[in-house]
Amino acid sequence: MKALNIIIFSLVLISIVSCKKDPSIYSLWTNKIEELKIHNQGKVTITKGIYGTLTLTEGNCMPAIGGKNTSCIAYPVKRKVRIYEYTQEKDAEGSYPFYKKVNTKLIATGYTDDEGFFQFQLQPSQYSIFIEEKGKLYASGSDWTGGLNPFTVSSGIEEINLNLMYAPQ
Repeated sequence: MKALNIIIFSLVLISIVSCKKDPSIYSLWTNKIEELKIHNQGKVTITKGIYGTLTLTEGNCMPAIGGKNTSCIAYPVKRKVRIYEYTQEKDAEGSYPFYKKVNTKLIATGYTDDEGFFQFQLQPSQYSIFIEEKGKLYASGSDWTGGLNPFTVSSGIEEINLNLMYAPQ
């Protein structure tokens, strides 16, 4: 039964990924993101660092009367991801959430796959993570000292899920 569920999930995933222009297909992802994150955990091959799933959320995501909002959709996307030394807002050129340049040391770059999965083998330290989006570097999170999309690698691996969510520019 488990094998059949994996096959069905894979077929649905393939059909969704191959139909990227149909918003009605995207809406299927809204309720499947947590399942996708669990699926992506099975792809981890690193022993120290971070992994996660990158999604894009589009549409009107404000709560609606009756609890339903059909225009808010989330789905995995393929993007370039950059890991920098811990970066504060004063170390970046531009303004929240899009930056033109980061003036700290670039540690690693990589791409998410078609299911939004990424992983980076990293040594224990503090870092900042940025997503390349429309020629800029996207970072929507911060800490209380002004650090942009900060995270810490202590030992082992950590899951860090990212979401692109912004108004069109």
